[in-house]
Amino acid sequence: MTKSRESKSAISVASDRSSGTGGRSHSSKRSAVGGLAGRIGHDRNASDLVRVAFDEFNLATFPISVLDKKAQSSKEPLQFNDTITWNGERVDRMWKVFPHPEKGFPGPIDDDVMMALLELTREQGGSKRVFFSRYDLLKRLGWPINATYYTRLETSFKKLAAVRVEAINAFGDRARKRFVNMGLTFIQEWKLNSETRGGEKSSYILWSDRIADSINQELTRYLDATFYFEELTSAIERRLFRYLDNYFDNKQFSLVLNVRDLSHEHLGVSRQYKYISQVMQRLEPALNTLVEKGYLESWLLSGENLYVYKRPDFGARLQLALPFLAACEPAGPDASSDIRVLERLLVERGVVAPVAARLCSDDSADQRDRIDRAIRYLDGELAAGKRFANPGGFLVSLIGRGAPEAPSRRATVARQGPELPSSNQPAASVPKAARPSYEIEYAYQSYLNELGLRSYEGTPPEELEALVAAKRRELLSSKHEKTFRKMPEQAFDEHVRYVIRKDMAAARAVPFEVWLGKWNQNA
Repeated sequence: MTKSRESKSAISVASDRSSGTGGRSHSSKRSAVGGLAGRIGHDRNASDLVRVAFDEFNLATFPISVLDKKAQSSKEPLQFNDTITWNGERVDRMWKVFPHPEKGFPGPIDDDVMMALLELTREQGGSKRVFFSRYDLLKRLGWPINATYYTRLETSFKKLAAVRVEAINAFGDRARKRFVNMGLTFIQEWKLNSETRGGEKSSYILWSDRIADSINQELTRYLDATFYFEELTSAIERRLFRYLDNYFDNKQFSLVLNVRDLSHEHLGVSRQYKYISQVMQRLEPALNTLVEKGYLESWLLSGENLYVYKRPDFGARLQLALPFLAACEPAGPDASSDIRVLERLLVERGVVAPVAARLCSDDSADQRDRIDRAIRYLDGELAAGKRFANPGGFLVSLIGRGAPEAPSRRATVARQGPELPSSNQPAASVPKAARPSYEIEYAYQSYLNELGLRSYEGTPPEELEALVAAKRRELLSSKHEKTFRKMPEQAFDEHVRYVIRKDMAAARAVPFEVWLGKWNQNA
């Protein structure tokens, strides 16, 4: 069974990822077809700073490990296949995995080790050689600190370094704009030292050239590692989260997937499960967990098709964390004088200096244009009298998403907003004033920003001082205490006030559906 999906793949720019087919249900109420459907989950706290990891597109799409413990000892290669549509043409992809000759295939906990290494890689600026201590790595994984797990960690490195893949049409040559066939490994070299607790981080891995190139070419996406490690527990939950998050983006919040293809070719569920009911026995608990934890809004099974809907606000924590976490990353090589002018303009408008330097480390014409348009957009909004709670964060978001060509009076901090119905939907389902999604997103966030600013500025100084002190204590006693304490004092103070403004706005805002109706009437 193969799956046909319109794909732009790694041949396109890094942010131009493969997307799923299908869309949201026309009906506002999604009833279960066949008796299986998930329901909306709880709200998430956007004020938390989260751990952030890289996830390489192909590693998130195809497994390199097996779920079944007994199958890990197999010496026969694993093969996964799917079909995508690229530029109107059918492309058959194959991913064949060869195990360690003695220890067999990696398992789910080896996947976790790989993700912890990708988290360290992001923290160290995408370096090919990544340093760590065994103690710190075990803490990140949530494993006990003892000799047994130090030994198990070494086994993971042996398996991950030995596993080899033959990939057919899975990787793209961006220069020639075509798919290529290749063989690859993931870890080229590794070394584990017996560091003492708190000692020097002298253990390291050296990524293979293929993985290092993917990271350098930004063929990766940011993954909420706090959600992965601390809120998901089973291997299938974590795999499903990575796979879905690889295909969802800021504009698309729905996917239609073939259940068999998803389970057998991308999650690694055994093919011995022949019936949909058997497959869903493995998949349904993971789907429900993703709903309960606030990643998915809902899911629906209809025949062999699985419809999944992501919560648009899920990425708020990650987007909030990135500007502060990025301040710890190296800025990269020097650029030309033109890009340095743009860098200075970013800093003058509130972007933290290390973040501005990293944004400007790419001195390409495309990046200069993105930065220049974002700055002009912000300046136009400020000239029109618009106020921003966090102009620096707004600029970072605009550069990442791409600023509109012309300033809009409704612009503000970028946010994942609701996806408008497609043009082929019945007229009754299309809002009266269907606007581009970024206008709605910016407009609603503008409303929240204005509401938060007014509430903040209208709070008596003594009450505000008490709120700031309380919020500081709350954040410094949270599970992200270490992250907050590493932040520059000025950045942390601004973060505290930003969270307070968001809390005030959330407490006073009307529901989005009510706001959207009024906005459409006034637009």
